[in-house]
Amino acid sequence: MKSMLLVSALLISSQGFAAEYLVKINNSRALSSISEMGTQKSLSLQVLEHNPTASLVLVNVGKKAEVKTLANLLAEPGVEYVVPNATMYAFTAPVDTAATLKEQWANTKVQAEKAWSRAANKGNRNVIIAVIDTGVDYKHQALSQNMIAGYDFKDNDSDPMDITGAQNPGHGTHCSGSIGSTGLVD
Repeated sequence: MKSMLLVSALLISSQGFAAEYLVKINNSRALSSISEMGTQKSLSLQVLEHNPTASLVLVNVGKKAEVKTLANLLAEPGVEYVVPNATMYAFTAPVDTAATLKEQWANTKVQAEKAWSRAANKGNRNVIIAVIDTGVDYKHQALSQNMIAGYDFKDNDSDPMDITGAQNPGHGTHCSGSIGSTGLVD
């Protein structure tokens, strides 16, 4: 996995992006090792910033020793990943939620729009669908109107909240949205 990240980082950086990288660390020894790398002239690495809350280190890597430096960073046991630092922008225009739901890859793949049109684009409260997955964010604005009480078989309780994290980006909520979303999103 780390070698794939290295190749991706090199491909992106070779296309003219800045030589700044974000390094995700999982212990303080990794931060010390990265700082020590900064003292080695052959690696051409400069620590610019450290965010302890996110466990991220912003580094500047010289172009001449970029491959060697990135390989050394990824070889560090406490380094989870290294990615080019990039600016991201949020949408500023209003988003057409109906169009967004229709254009999602998974909804297209399962031909959800065809099913929605057969149901005249409205559900039937007499039909109950159980989603056996990672849970569901039953408080979500686009789902809450269509939710009924559920059950969490993993924790053996009546709270099926979809707990998101590194291992679960909200898969159950996503699937439930394809089935029962109202399309309302702020």
